[in-house]
Order: sequence, then structure tokens, then C-alpha cells
Amino acid sequence: MELPITRPIKEGFGDEINFKKLLENLTKEEFTGFIRVTHGSDEGYILFKKGYQVAASYSSDVREKALNKILEVSNDEKSFIEVFKLKNDQIDYLIDINKFYKLDKPVKYSESTSKKKLKKEKAEVKKEKAKKIKKSSVSREELLKKYRIKELNEEEVEKILGEFLPKKKKEEVKSNNINIKLDEIKPKLIQKIKKSVSNIPNIRDVNVLLTFENKPNFKGKIKIAAKYKRGLLLKLQDVKEEIKKLKEKIINTVEKILVDVFGSEKILKKVEIEVTIR
Repeated sequence: MELPITRPIKEGFGDEINFKKLLENLTKEEFTGFIRVTHGSDEGYILFKKGYQVAASYSSDVREKALNKILEVSNDEKSFIEVFKLKNDQIDYLIDINKFYKLDKPVKYSESTSKKKLKKEKAEVKKEKAKKIKKSSVSREELLKKYRIKELNEEEVEKILGEFLPKKKKEEVKSNNINIKLDEIKPKLIQKIKKSVSNIPNIRDVNVLLTFENKPNFKGKIKIAAKYKRGLLLKLQDVKEEIKKLKEKIINTVEKILVDVFGSEKILKKVEIEVTIR
């Protein structure tokens, strides 16, 4: 997220600050500003407007998913929490430039509603898993009964099921496997990009957002936001020229990483790279 980093009004490690209590207090105070949570190489942000949480990001996650991730790591002793206050005349502009991270609906935090929501989500996940297991079990039993198949080993059963699965279902299975692999690659890819770009001279505070889509065709987008460390004697025209060169260098760096990870230059036609330097 693009936010003005100034002097924090509060800071401390996850085992020193009661994060949920902090959220409750900021809500009661109708706080306008943001929280930054740093956990290892990952950074998370929650943007507030008059006590309401209005936008969030954490590593490659955004919005509600990012909020949940921040809550997960907030009490870890390795997490570092900072609170930054903003002026009321700044907030609408910051929400506008960070609209990609904007929540579908502003959230007013309270620990009691948060616990209820978490309990409900866990119950829904458990119910969904049970339904899938039951459906899968019935499908297999019916198929084996229909074709009078008995006492087959696992490999033989899977082969027969594969033969009778409709083409669309096979494509779904293949797509799911690709998505699983992409989910494994994403965190490592983000870390690699962040580390490599941070090593470029005059570049700091690097944030990387990566999205992959696999339907109907594979495509991806990488958004990189970084701060430029300006030399004292540089003129404005020289600064513009250097920023232009730095953007090109960042794009080239990311392209090399993509080719290295995916093993083919064809990936460059599928992934869009967007760089913002401020």
C-alpha cells in the first residue's frame, strides 16, 4: 500500500502489544491512520478512517484475507507493530490511491464479533469438507457397483474413475493441480522479487503484490511499489531520468526471476509487470 511513513505514535513487538485490544481502542477513539505489522520479510497494513478499517494488505494478500493474516501473526514475538496517525484531510486521498486494497465494506472491530465470525467460518469450512468427502465417497461406491468391480487396489480404482470422468471434470482436476503449484510458488517468488529489488541502489521500502489467474487461460500481474532515495545534489530533471532507468532495471530484474522460476521466456508474455516509484 502507498502510505506516508512518519514517526509512529505507538510501536512494539507482538508479545508486548495486545493487538486485539489495540484494534478495539482504535475503534473507540475513532482513529484515523494506519497500522503496519512486519513479520519476517512480510509487511501488513490496515488503514483506518474514524475507527473503521477501510483497507488492508499483507504480503500478496489483500482486503479481508489480509486482515485475517495480520490477526494470525500479530501476537507473534517476531512481529513488530507500528501505529501511524493521519490527518482527516489525507485519508480520502489515501483510500483512493489504495482502492485495490479497499475492503468491500468498512469494518468496525470488536473482539466479540471477531470471535463469532471466526467460529462461524470454521463451522462452514468443516461442513463443506464433510459434504465433499460424502459426495466423493458416494460417487466412487456407485461407480464400482455399476461396473461390478471388486477388490481393486487404489491405482486400479483411480484409473477406472479417470476413464469415466467427463472431460470438463478432468480439466477442473488439472486446473486445481496447477493452482496448487502456483500457490506454492507465489510466496517464494514474492520474497525473491522483494529481496532482489531491495538490493538495487537508491531503492527502499519495496512492496510486491502478485496475482495469478488460471481461468480461462493462465495470466498474472506483478505490482511493485518502492521508494526512491534521492541524491542531495540531483536536479529535478536528473531525478526523473534516474527514476525512469530504475523502473527499467526493476522490470528487467523481475523478468529474469520469472524466467528462472518458470524455466521459459514464454512466461513474460503471460505476466504483466507494473512498477511505481515514489
